[in-house]
Amino acid sequence: MRRLIIGVSSEGEADIWREACAHFKLEFVEVRTCSVRTFAIETSVDAEVLSSYFVHERFGGVPKVNVSQILRTYGVAGHAPWVVSVPPLERKWTVEMGEEGTEITYIRDRPVEDEARFIFETILDAIIDFEQKRPGSIIRIGFHTDQVLGYAEYIDSQEGKRLFAKTVCGVIDSRRSFFEVSIPDKEHFQLAQGESVVILREWFRRYSSAQIDITGEVVSEDIIDEGWYHLVEIVFTGGWLVIELVSLSKQLFVFVKEPFEIETKVQKSEQGTLIYLAEIKGLNFISLFTREYTKNHDNYYVFQGDKLTFRSVL
Repeated sequence: MRRLIIGVSSEGEADIWREACAHFKLEFVEVRTCSVRTFAIETSVDAEVLSSYFVHERFGGVPKVNVSQILRTYGVAGHAPWVVSVPPLERKWTVEMGEEGTEITYIRDRPVEDEARFIFETILDAIIDFEQKRPGSIIRIGFHTDQVLGYAEYIDSQEGKRLFAKTVCGVIDSRRSFFEVSIPDKEHFQLAQGESVVILREWFRRYSSAQIDITGEVVSEDIIDEGWYHLVEIVFTGGWLVIELVSLSKQLFVFVKEPFEIETKVQKSEQGTLIYLAEIKGLNFISLFTREYTKNHDNYYVFQGDKLTFRSVL
Protein backbone atom coordinates (compact mmCIF):
# COMPACT_ATOMS: atom_id res chain seq x y z
CA MET A 1 0.00 0.00 0.00
CA ARG A 2 1.24 3.45 -0.87
CA ARG A 3 1.15 6.17 1.78
CA LEU A 4 0.14 9.82 1.60
CA ILE A 5 1.48 12.07 4.35
CA ILE A 6 -0.10 15.51 4.89
CA GLY A 7 1.93 18.00 6.91
CA VAL A 8 0.28 20.81 8.89
CA SER A 9 1.61 23.55 11.16
CA SER A 10 -0.86 23.30 14.05
CA GLU A 11 -2.94 20.72 15.92
CA GLY A 12 -6.09 22.66 15.06
CA GLU A 13 -5.37 22.25 11.36
CA ALA A 14 -4.45 18.61 11.93
CA ASP A 15 -7.91 17.99 13.42
CA ILE A 16 -9.54 19.46 10.30
CA TRP A 17 -7.61 17.14 7.99
CA ARG A 18 -8.10 14.07 10.18
CA GLU A 19 -11.83 14.76 10.18
CA ALA A 20 -11.88 14.96 6.39
CA CYS A 21 -9.81 11.77 6.05
CA ALA A 22 -12.12 9.94 8.46
CA HIS A 23 -15.16 11.06 6.43
CA PHE A 24 -13.77 9.27 3.34
CA LYS A 25 -12.12 6.45 5.35
CA LEU A 26 -8.66 7.17 3.93
CA GLU A 27 -6.67 4.71 6.03
CA PHE A 28 -3.56 5.14 3.87
CA VAL A 29 -3.33 8.87 4.73
CA GLU A 30 -1.33 10.14 7.71
CA VAL A 31 -1.67 13.69 9.04
CA ARG A 32 1.41 14.97 10.83
CA THR A 33 2.14 18.25 12.63
CA CYS A 34 5.60 19.48 11.62
CA SER A 35 7.54 22.37 10.11
CA VAL A 36 7.30 22.89 6.38
CA ARG A 37 11.10 23.23 6.27
CA THR A 38 11.77 19.73 7.65
CA PHE A 39 8.68 17.96 6.29
CA ALA A 40 10.42 15.88 3.59
CA ILE A 41 13.13 14.66 5.96
CA GLU A 42 10.87 13.89 8.92
CA THR A 43 8.43 11.93 6.77
CA SER A 44 10.98 10.22 4.43
CA VAL A 45 8.68 10.74 1.45
CA ASP A 46 9.76 9.74 -2.04
CA ALA A 47 7.97 12.69 -3.62
CA GLU A 48 6.94 16.03 -2.11
CA VAL A 49 4.37 18.39 -3.62
CA LEU A 50 5.70 21.97 -3.68
CA SER A 51 4.67 25.25 -5.24
CA SER A 52 5.46 25.58 -8.93
CA TYR A 53 7.61 28.64 -8.30
CA PHE A 54 9.79 26.80 -5.76
CA VAL A 55 10.13 23.64 -7.86
CA HIS A 56 11.28 25.37 -11.03
CA GLU A 57 13.39 28.00 -9.28
CA ARG A 58 15.31 25.33 -7.38
CA PHE A 59 15.32 22.30 -9.69
CA GLY A 60 14.92 23.65 -13.22
CA GLY A 61 12.35 23.13 -15.91
CA VAL A 62 9.78 25.57 -17.27
CA PRO A 63 6.33 26.07 -15.68
CA LYS A 64 3.41 25.04 -17.88
CA VAL A 65 -0.09 26.33 -17.25
CA ASN A 66 -2.43 23.66 -15.80
CA VAL A 67 0.37 21.05 -15.80
CA SER A 68 1.96 19.36 -12.77
CA GLN A 69 5.58 18.33 -13.35
CA ILE A 70 7.80 15.83 -11.52
CA LEU A 71 11.52 16.59 -11.25
CA ARG A 72 14.48 14.83 -9.65
CA THR A 73 16.22 16.72 -6.85
CA TYR A 74 19.66 15.11 -7.39
CA GLY A 75 20.49 14.84 -3.72
CA VAL A 76 19.80 18.41 -2.62
CA ALA A 77 19.84 18.18 1.18
CA GLY A 78 16.47 18.49 2.88
CA HIS A 79 14.38 17.39 -0.10
CA ALA A 80 12.73 14.18 -1.23
CA PRO A 81 14.23 12.35 -4.23
CA TRP A 82 11.40 13.75 -6.39
CA VAL A 83 9.39 16.98 -6.26
CA VAL A 84 5.95 17.50 -7.77
CA SER A 85 4.84 20.98 -8.78
CA VAL A 86 1.44 22.43 -7.99
CA PRO A 87 0.09 23.26 -11.46
CA PRO A 88 0.18 27.01 -12.17
CA LEU A 89 -3.31 28.15 -13.13
CA GLU A 90 -4.34 30.42 -15.94
CA ARG A 91 -5.15 33.79 -14.38
CA LYS A 92 -7.34 36.67 -15.43
CA TRP A 93 -6.47 40.10 -14.07
CA THR A 94 -7.67 43.67 -14.12
CA VAL A 95 -5.11 46.45 -13.92
CA GLU A 96 -6.08 49.96 -12.82
CA MET A 97 -3.90 53.03 -12.42
CA GLY A 98 -4.72 55.16 -9.41
CA GLU A 99 -3.25 57.94 -7.31
CA GLU A 100 -1.59 55.38 -5.01
CA GLY A 101 -0.12 53.31 -7.83
CA THR A 102 -1.11 50.30 -9.90
CA GLU A 103 -3.82 48.01 -8.52
CA ILE A 104 -3.93 44.44 -9.84
CA THR A 105 -6.99 42.33 -9.09
CA TYR A 106 -7.40 38.60 -9.77
CA ILE A 107 -10.75 37.62 -11.29
CA ARG A 108 -11.84 34.12 -10.25
CA ASP A 109 -13.95 32.54 -12.99
CA ARG A 110 -14.81 29.28 -11.20
CA PRO A 111 -15.75 28.23 -7.65
CA VAL A 112 -12.88 27.74 -5.25
CA GLU A 113 -13.88 24.09 -4.71
CA ASP A 114 -13.53 23.43 -8.44
CA GLU A 115 -10.13 25.07 -8.48
CA ALA A 116 -8.88 23.00 -5.53
CA ARG A 117 -10.31 19.85 -7.12
CA PHE A 118 -8.58 20.55 -10.42
CA ILE A 119 -5.22 21.21 -8.73
CA PHE A 120 -5.16 17.89 -6.88
CA GLU A 121 -6.62 15.85 -9.73
CA THR A 122 -3.77 17.18 -11.89
CA ILE A 123 -1.15 16.41 -9.22
CA LEU A 124 -2.31 12.86 -8.55
CA ASP A 125 -2.78 12.04 -12.23
CA ALA A 126 0.80 13.20 -12.90
CA ILE A 127 2.09 10.92 -10.13
CA ILE A 128 0.03 7.95 -11.36
CA ASP A 129 1.34 8.42 -14.91
CA PHE A 130 4.91 8.73 -13.60
CA GLU A 131 4.57 5.49 -11.58
CA GLN A 132 3.33 3.61 -14.63
CA LYS A 133 6.53 4.56 -16.44
CA ARG A 134 8.87 4.11 -13.43
CA PRO A 135 7.22 1.50 -11.17
CA GLY A 136 8.23 1.63 -7.52
CA SER A 137 9.83 5.08 -7.66
CA ILE A 138 7.15 6.80 -5.59
CA ILE A 139 5.71 4.83 -2.68
CA ARG A 140 5.43 7.59 -0.05
CA ILE A 141 3.90 10.86 -1.25
CA GLY A 142 3.58 14.00 0.83
CA PHE A 143 2.62 17.64 0.88
CA HIS A 144 2.62 20.33 3.53
CA THR A 145 -0.42 22.60 3.53
CA ASP A 146 1.80 25.68 3.86
CA GLN A 147 3.08 24.88 0.36
CA VAL A 148 -0.26 24.31 -1.38
CA LEU A 149 -2.85 26.46 0.38
CA GLY A 150 -1.46 29.61 -1.21
CA TYR A 151 -3.51 28.76 -4.28
CA ALA A 152 -6.80 29.24 -2.44
CA GLU A 153 -8.15 32.60 -1.30
CA TYR A 154 -10.35 31.20 1.45
CA ILE A 155 -7.69 29.70 3.71
CA ASP A 156 -7.89 32.38 6.40
CA SER A 157 -11.18 31.04 7.76
CA GLN A 158 -11.70 27.73 9.56
CA GLU A 159 -14.66 26.96 7.34
CA GLY A 160 -12.52 27.60 4.28
CA LYS A 161 -9.85 25.20 5.51
CA ARG A 162 -12.50 22.53 6.14
CA LEU A 163 -13.84 23.02 2.63
CA PHE A 164 -10.35 22.75 1.15
CA ALA A 165 -9.54 19.60 3.16
CA LYS A 166 -12.83 17.91 2.27
CA THR A 167 -12.41 18.74 -1.42
CA VAL A 168 -8.85 17.40 -1.52
CA CYS A 169 -9.78 14.23 0.39
CA GLY A 170 -12.60 13.67 -2.08
CA VAL A 171 -10.08 13.70 -4.93
CA ILE A 172 -7.81 11.29 -3.04
CA ASP A 173 -10.79 9.00 -2.41
CA SER A 174 -11.57 8.93 -6.15
CA ARG A 175 -8.06 7.58 -6.77
CA ARG A 176 -7.78 5.30 -3.75
CA SER A 177 -7.04 2.24 -5.91
CA PHE A 178 -3.63 3.79 -6.71
CA PHE A 179 -2.82 3.90 -2.99
CA GLU A 180 -4.41 0.64 -1.92
CA VAL A 181 -2.68 -1.56 -4.48
CA SER A 182 -0.59 -4.28 -2.82
CA ILE A 183 3.09 -3.35 -3.03
CA PRO A 184 6.08 -3.88 -0.69
CA ASP A 185 6.65 -1.31 2.04
CA LYS A 186 9.65 0.60 0.77
CA GLU A 187 10.91 1.25 4.29
CA HIS A 188 11.20 -2.39 5.27
CA PHE A 189 11.03 -5.38 2.94
CA GLN A 190 13.05 -8.19 1.40
CA LEU A 191 14.75 -6.63 -1.57
CA ALA A 192 15.03 -7.63 -5.16
CA GLN A 193 18.49 -7.10 -6.62
CA GLY A 194 17.93 -3.76 -8.31
CA GLU A 195 15.78 -2.25 -5.57
CA SER A 196 18.58 -2.31 -3.00
CA VAL A 197 20.71 -0.14 -5.28
CA VAL A 198 17.90 2.37 -5.84
CA ILE A 199 17.06 2.74 -2.15
CA LEU A 200 20.65 3.21 -0.98
CA ARG A 201 21.43 5.67 -3.77
CA GLU A 202 18.41 7.75 -2.87
CA TRP A 203 19.29 7.58 0.83
CA PHE A 204 22.81 8.92 0.18
CA ARG A 205 21.46 11.58 -2.17
CA ARG A 206 19.16 12.72 0.58
CA TYR A 207 21.72 12.78 3.42
CA SER A 208 24.99 13.29 1.48
CA SER A 209 27.38 11.50 3.90
CA ALA A 210 27.27 8.90 6.65
CA GLN A 211 29.11 7.15 9.41
CA ILE A 212 29.29 3.34 9.35
CA ASP A 213 28.65 0.72 12.06
CA ILE A 214 28.89 -3.07 11.77
CA THR A 215 27.42 -5.41 14.38
CA GLY A 216 28.46 -9.04 14.59
CA GLU A 217 32.07 -10.11 14.85
CA VAL A 218 34.27 -7.34 16.30
CA VAL A 219 35.73 -5.13 13.60
CA SER A 220 39.02 -3.33 14.13
CA GLU A 221 38.79 0.45 14.36
CA ASP A 222 41.50 0.50 11.71
CA ILE A 223 38.96 -0.86 9.24
CA ILE A 224 35.88 1.23 10.07
CA ASP A 225 36.73 4.54 11.69
CA GLU A 226 34.30 7.16 12.96
CA GLY A 227 34.84 9.45 10.00
CA TRP A 228 32.24 10.49 7.46
CA TYR A 229 32.00 8.61 4.19
CA HIS A 230 30.62 9.84 0.89
CA LEU A 231 29.06 7.53 -1.68
CA VAL A 232 30.88 6.99 -4.98
CA GLU A 233 28.85 4.15 -6.50
CA ILE A 234 26.55 1.21 -5.70
CA VAL A 235 26.11 -1.81 -7.98
CA PHE A 236 24.58 -5.29 -7.70
CA THR A 237 26.48 -8.06 -9.45
CA GLY A 238 26.75 -11.82 -9.07
CA GLY A 239 24.59 -11.87 -5.94
CA TRP A 240 26.74 -9.20 -4.22
CA LEU A 241 25.80 -5.64 -3.30
CA VAL A 242 28.96 -3.57 -3.80
CA ILE A 243 29.17 -0.14 -2.15
CA GLU A 244 32.12 2.17 -2.90
CA LEU A 245 32.73 4.96 -0.37
CA VAL A 246 35.44 7.53 0.30
CA SER A 247 36.48 9.45 3.42
CA LEU A 248 39.26 11.94 4.04
CA SER A 249 41.73 9.13 4.70
CA LYS A 250 40.66 6.08 2.72
CA GLN A 251 38.70 4.44 -0.02
CA LEU A 252 36.35 1.70 1.19
CA PHE A 253 34.57 -1.06 -0.72
CA VAL A 254 31.83 -2.97 1.13
CA PHE A 255 30.65 -6.33 -0.31
CA VAL A 256 27.33 -7.68 1.04
CA LYS A 257 26.10 -11.12 -0.03
CA GLU A 258 22.38 -11.70 -0.61
CA PRO A 259 19.87 -12.39 0.85
CA PHE A 260 19.43 -9.37 3.10
CA GLU A 261 16.87 -6.74 4.14
CA ILE A 262 17.05 -2.96 4.20
CA GLU A 263 15.25 -0.74 6.67
CA THR A 264 15.34 3.07 6.74
CA LYS A 265 14.20 4.92 9.85
CA VAL A 266 14.62 8.01 12.00
CA GLN A 267 15.72 8.04 15.65
CA LYS A 268 16.09 10.86 18.15
CA SER A 269 19.24 11.17 20.27
CA GLU A 270 19.24 12.03 23.98
CA GLN A 271 20.05 15.62 22.97
CA GLY A 272 17.00 15.70 20.67
CA THR A 273 18.96 15.48 17.41
CA LEU A 274 17.30 13.50 14.60
CA ILE A 275 19.48 10.63 13.35
CA TYR A 276 18.71 9.05 9.98
CA LEU A 277 19.56 5.37 9.55
CA ALA A 278 19.80 2.92 6.66
CA GLU A 279 20.30 -0.63 7.95
CA ILE A 280 21.27 -3.67 5.88
CA LYS A 281 20.19 -6.62 8.04
CA GLY A 282 20.02 -10.41 8.03
CA LEU A 283 23.57 -10.81 6.71
CA ASN A 284 25.74 -13.93 6.73
CA PHE A 285 29.04 -12.15 6.29
CA ILE A 286 30.57 -8.94 4.97
CA SER A 287 33.71 -8.36 2.94
CA LEU A 288 35.68 -5.12 3.15
CA PHE A 289 38.41 -3.79 0.92
CA THR A 290 40.24 -0.63 2.00
CA ARG A 291 42.85 1.55 0.34
CA GLU A 292 44.43 4.20 2.56
CA TYR A 293 45.70 7.29 0.82
CA THR A 294 48.81 7.58 3.04
CA LYS A 295 49.97 3.96 2.56
CA ASN A 296 51.18 1.93 -0.40
CA HIS A 297 49.26 -1.29 0.33
CA ASP A 298 45.63 -2.42 0.34
CA ASN A 299 43.76 -4.47 2.93
CA TYR A 300 41.04 -7.08 2.40
CA TYR A 301 38.88 -8.52 5.18
CA VAL A 302 36.17 -11.18 5.34
CA PHE A 303 34.25 -11.67 8.60
CA GLN A 304 30.91 -12.62 10.13
CA GLY A 305 28.47 -9.74 10.52
CA ASP A 306 24.72 -9.52 10.88
CA LYS A 307 24.01 -5.81 10.34
CA LEU A 308 25.60 -2.90 8.48
CA THR A 309 24.31 0.56 9.44
CA PHE A 310 24.75 3.92 7.72
CA ARG A 311 24.04 6.81 10.09
CA SER A 312 23.61 10.47 9.18
CA VAL A 313 22.33 13.79 10.50
CA LEU A 314 21.36 17.04 8.79
